[in-house]
Parts: sequence; structure tokens; C-alpha cells
Amino acid sequence: MSKGADSTCVLDLPTELHISIAQHLAICPRDLLSVLKTCRRLHLVYSQKCIWENAVRIVCQRDALFEPSYPIQSMTVVQLQHAAMGPELWNSRLKAGRPFVDPDVQAQVTTPNNDGVGGIGRDPKARPYLVPGGRYLFEQAEGSISLWDLGLPVALTLGADAPLNPNITLIDRIMFQGPAASPVVEFVVHPSADGERLRLWIATTPSPNGEHMTRLSIYEIRPMDAKPKLREMSSVDATVTSLIASHSSLAMTTKLAIIHTFERVFIWDFMSNAYTVWHLHQNPGHGDLISLAHNSIVVVNKWAVLSWDIPAQLDLQVPDSRMIDLSMHYSLARHPNHRVTYFDGLGPYRPLAWALSHWYNSLDLPTLFDVEEPQPAEPKSEGLTMSARDEPDVTRVSRYQLNITPAVPAQGQSGDPTNPTSSEALPSPSKLQRLETFPLPLTQNTYPFLHRISGDLLVSFFNDCKPGYHFGLIYSPFSASPHYPELQVKLRAGVELMEGEDYGIVGMNLDWEGGRSHWLSFCSASGRVVCSLVDCPEPGKNMIKVFDFSRILVC
Repeated sequence: MSKGADSTCVLDLPTELHISIAQHLAICPRDLLSVLKTCRRLHLVYSQKCIWENAVRIVCQRDALFEPSYPIQSMTVVQLQHAAMGPELWNSRLKAGRPFVDPDVQAQVTTPNNDGVGGIGRDPKARPYLVPGGRYLFEQAEGSISLWDLGLPVALTLGADAPLNPNITLIDRIMFQGPAASPVVEFVVHPSADGERLRLWIATTPSPNGEHMTRLSIYEIRPMDAKPKLREMSSVDATVTSLIASHSSLAMTTKLAIIHTFERVFIWDFMSNAYTVWHLHQNPGHGDLISLAHNSIVVVNKWAVLSWDIPAQLDLQVPDSRMIDLSMHYSLARHPNHRVTYFDGLGPYRPLAWALSHWYNSLDLPTLFDVEEPQPAEPKSEGLTMSARDEPDVTRVSRYQLNITPAVPAQGQSGDPTNPTSSEALPSPSKLQRLETFPLPLTQNTYPFLHRISGDLLVSFFNDCKPGYHFGLIYSPFSASPHYPELQVKLRAGVELMEGEDYGIVGMNLDWEGGRSHWLSFCSASGRVVCSLVDCPEPGKNMIKVFDFSRILVC
């Protein structure tokens, strides 16, 4: 058969078969665009709206994006194409080493301080959280948590002359008022199992009356409803100490919420309102990381990584009242099922961040975290320690993967989770693997922000790590999708993250208008970066700004 006949056979395939082929290509939308550009016939077939609607849904599944961020049914084909390509366009700019400093990018200010909706004053250290998908923004300020609808990114709005400051709408706000008012200490956002709702896990500080009471709550909202409302699913009041309340960290899945405060962990099945409180035998400290992964509770501290099996439903108790005592007197002593030290046994290591945020806890993904390696002793000259340099010090940051194998009770043991000796008799089956180590220029103020999945990359933000830029973006090959098996092999084998004199860090600058950044959240799919600002010179300005890079991310 001639070459021309082969081409005719491909072009003559029924449309239904092309749609089936497109479903396999949609995991990498750039392949769909390549097919679309080959000839008129394929351009006509692969420009159908149903193909690109499906492509956006597949990209949302691939990168764990919140699908309701996109009004898929009302979007045009061009909008769908750009939405599906969003992560790849962001990644292409990263891989090319092109900084995010285009002058077309302009800041979007949400609202003034006195916004007329509740009339609260803004916390100068407000914390934003941009839901993956880039449309919905949670803002935590003293006394409130707000949910905002940012609308579609600039590149997805109609026409090239679209306004750079689209309307930003307040969806709902939780106010903590009255004698029981408590400023929020920490919150975690997680999608519901059906992917249509957002859940908010909130822990507040003790009330100022000295009773050390705190409220632990789960809220839920379906933001695309006609009148969306943050609805309280479940809540408990707890007695704690001020020390616990000020040094706590949260984690969450679709049905489980935990809070870690030094030696104690509160484990709460908020769907059935059952809980348990553990007293952990470890060397606690401020800065420990906690997460839920592979049916385990994992804590990373300065000396080791520890994990405990998540308790079975039978081991949880339903509270007799809304009040729970988190003191050690009513907690179960629990030794870790697994304890793995770092390779050289030295320390202390400084835990920096989970390489996968709590948004991904319910997915079957590797347990990855970054730590700062111990620094060698400073050289001395004539018996005196050399003075610190003004320029950033280049330190070593390592990314580790924890592989957890379920523990098997030793012969003659029941495996009772309340028996702290049952797991100690077993050798630890867990394995700690150093995937990569990379140099990072660190100053005293350098710290990591959120890590996010972006197509075939894992992207991390660090501040003050690249001269001349506010932020540095660091990326490494990664895939949460089985459609990228070669990247999963690279992840297991280890990949050197950065090369060259600039350590492979891509710079980003944002216009503060005289303020300073305090907290950052981002979404590569939308091209948006959200910052909270402090020391803003203009009174009445909101401390949350949204920066939209989607206009410079072109196909």
C-alpha cells in the first residue's frame, strides 16, 4: 500500500474513533495541538469542543486541580485549549529558564481593608491559599477566613483587550466574634471525595480569658452553587495549653483530620465524629512536619522520620460531649511503628516542607519531603570563628522519599495498636531514600513556600534565593500520573535538580508597591501567584494581591 493510501486511511477514520484517540492524547494536550495542526481534516475533527472539554477534565485529574474552577460547559474551544495547556505553558517557561517578569503582568487588588462586608480590619500577616485550579482563594486574617472567587485568568477572558482587574467576588466569610472569638492559628484545605466541594480544617487559638479553650472545626462549601455557603460539618471544643495552641500543625484527607502539638496528636474522623488522642514517644520540637500518607501518620523532625499506622475505626471513640481534653492525662502512649534515621545519623537536619502539600494527601503519591542538610563547622582563623558573609550561603537541600511497608505483628503478639510494645519487637520495614541533593543559596530570611504538581514537574517556591529577584522557582521531574512511567522511574532513581552557576533557579519579580511579601501561594495551571503583604505604604489597601502571569504563557 502506498504512503498516500496510508494517509487517506487515517483521515477517513470515523469521528468517534478520533474522539477515542483524543482521550489518550489529552494527558499531554500539546500532542492534541500537534495533531490539530497537521491538516484541515484533522483540524476540523480535533477542534471539536467535546475533545477539549475532555482534555481539561483529564488535566484536572492528572494534576489534582479543582475541576469546578473551570466553567467547562460555557467555555469556548479557544478557552478550553488554553486551560488544558496551562501547566505545560508554565513548565515550558521554567525549562527555558525565562524569568517571570513580563511588564504586561499587573497586580490585582482584591478589596480595600474596609470592604463593607463585616467591616473587619485586615491582619498585616494574612495568609492566602490558592486552590489548585487558580480560581478560588482562601484568605485567613485575624478573626476571619474568607473565600474569594477570582474569576478566570486574564488569558481565558474574552479578547486580547480584557481588563487586567476582573471582578473579584467574596463568596463567604467565617467570622469569629463574641466572647469566644479566637484568631485562626492554622487551616488546611482539601477537596471532597467527589471533587465538587472544598473542605476547610480549622484550629483556633485559646480564648483570651485564660481557660485555654479552642475550637476545632470542619467546614464545607460547593462554590459553584447559586448561593454557596461555608457550612460547618462538624466541630469540637477542646482544652489545651497556650504552648500547644501556638505550636501546632494540621493535616487532612477526605474523612480524617489530625492536629500535631509537640507530644500529642489528635486524630479525628469528622465524618463519624469519632476521635482518639495519642501521646507520641519522640523528641518533639517546633518545626516538625506532619502528614497523612499511605494509611500512616508521618512526622519528620530534626533527627529521624517516624510513622504510626492510622487507627482503625474500632479504636476511635465518640465523644460524650462537645468538649475534649487534649492533655496527656487522657491520651494513649504510642511508640512509632517505624522510625528511620537519616543516612549519616548526624543532625540536626532542618525540615523545610513537604514536597507534596496536604491537598494531595488522599492520592496514592510518594511521601516526599525536603530538609536542609547539617552545615559543616565554620573554619577558624587564629582561634577565632570567621565572620559571616553578607552574601547568601550556599547550603545543601535534600529531597527524601519514605517508603512505608505495613508492619506485621511478631509471632505471639496481637498487634493491639494500644500496646506500645507490639511494634517495637519488629524490625522497621520502612526505607528512607534520598532522591536528590541540590545546592541552594540561603539567606537568614529564605524559606520554602507551597509545592505544586504541574504536569511532568514538581514546582517549588523559595524567597531570597536568587540575586535580583524576589523569588526563585525550582523544579524537578515528577509525575502523579501512570501515563508518565519514565518520570516515576526518574523519581525512584533520583535526579539532580539543578546545574550551573545559578543552580537552575528561575527568578520571579512581583510589584509590591513598597510593601514586603509575607506568604505566597500559586497555581501553574492558571498562571496566578497570590501574596500577602506587610508594611504596605498606602493605608486602606488590602494586604492580599493576585498576580496573573497567564498573558505571557502563550502556545
